[in-house]
Amino acid sequence: MNKIEEFVADIEKANTVRAYRQHINSYFSILKTDPEKYFDNGRDYNQDFLEFARAIHDLSPCTRAARLNVVKLFLEENDVPVSRKILKKTIKRIRAKPLTHDTIPTNTELKAILQHGTIKDRSLFLFTATSGMRVDEALKLELEDIDLTHDPVKIRIRGEIAKNGSPRISFISSEAKESLLEWLKVRDDYLRQACAKTINSPFAHQKDANDKTIFCFSYHTALRMWTRLITKSGYNQRDRSTGRYIIHIHSLRKWFETRMSMAGIPEAIYQQLEGHEGYMNGSYKRYTDQEFAEYYQKGVKSLLLFEKESTDVTDIKILLQEKDLEIKDLKQQLDDINKRLDKGVSLYLAQELEKLRKKK
Repeated sequence: MNKIEEFVADIEKANTVRAYRQHINSYFSILKTDPEKYFDNGRDYNQDFLEFARAIHDLSPCTRAARLNVVKLFLEENDVPVSRKILKKTIKRIRAKPLTHDTIPTNTELKAILQHGTIKDRSLFLFTATSGMRVDEALKLELEDIDLTHDPVKIRIRGEIAKNGSPRISFISSEAKESLLEWLKVRDDYLRQACAKTINSPFAHQKDANDKTIFCFSYHTALRMWTRLITKSGYNQRDRSTGRYIIHIHSLRKWFETRMSMAGIPEAIYQQLEGHEGYMNGSYKRYTDQEFAEYYQKGVKSLLLFEKESTDVTDIKILLQEKDLEIKDLKQQLDDINKRLDKGVSLYLAQELEKLRKKK
């Protein structure tokens, strides 16, 4: 067993193993050296680590942090700790602002994007958008994880599919439920066709005819679906610095947060529904399933896209909030002008009084 395989041998999750391999292999690829001979050459390991950090500076902060952390652990596993001085240098660079300027779509924009999709597209993205779930979590759900009889539809995210390993619940809107039911009508046919397409292909990953997941396709497929939708709808603008789409697949979680916040739902509620680790560690109040459901019902109207009234009202609220901020800023500017005028008038009067005194 080589050193990389020894390092990942005790890791249980297959996705984590793949990610760790990728990060470590990128390290040796950049340094152009063999991992099996690396620790026998008496290299300057701190300098290598710093060179690696510089080479990946164009990646997003989260990706850089993940790669550097895994490589650091790998080096420590092989009795080569990275110096604190070098770690400080790399951490300082990671704390830079996000490279891509993200845009959160309005309800009207998201509606326009989804109108260009098939039932498969609309089902997945309404599901993730109205639940706050990560796309890769939703792709691992099975039908038994969903209670379609509950109002609103309840989702149980198992610990083994949750990103942070903590089980939780969430919900979906009535529109998402409707799309999901339509998708389930054609899901089996889709899976059979996908299996037939890949069975004789030497390049495609062979589909499993016994796949139990609701959305029986890969994250890569979901990403292509989203890219096609934003391209067809004309919302495929890219960030000039990074070239990444500014309305990307992860914008749906931010959309969920914004809508629930605008509806007056407490942050601790929607952050726990999304599975943010800071709210799942027990230091925040733990709500009952019924309390979560009641709060979700209060905010769900802001998540509706195809009921014209709810869509328009949500977007109007956002515009009004922006106008309120503009008015507040203008009031502040006016106050500053008045203060300067008052100060100028007072100074002028003082000067005139001084002139009169001198004349006397």
